[in-house]
Amino acid sequence: CQPNEASAYLSTIHLNRASEMHFKRTGTKPLYVSEDEAKVAKLNFRAAKYCETLSAFSDSAKLLQKGLEFITPEEKWSVNFDLALEMTESLSKMEFIAGNYDACKAANQEISTR
Repeated sequence: CQPNEASAYLSTIHLNRASEMHFKRTGTKPLYVSEDEAKVAKLNFRAAKYCETLSAFSDSAKLLQKGLEFITPEEKWSVNFDLALEMTESLSKMEFIAGNYDACKAANQEISTR
């Protein structure tokens, strides 16, 4: 692994925490334009891949779930179809490896309805 991956992972964790803090304080999701949401989702995907290389499968699944939350439901399976598909497939795999079979099944069902 490159040192850049560890830095990207830490930056993503901080970004996610800031987003959660904003939501707790205001009750609303931070306002991003759709391009920014896709970028944040991709950062979470990159961090999830890093966790996978460390065999941190549960952490990888959490990052994938968080990343998918950043994509608006309206754009998830239209504008960002490829990203959503790749992330959801990865989520299914990570949940399976981590032993979270119900979550794995839910991810697979979401894919099969697309």
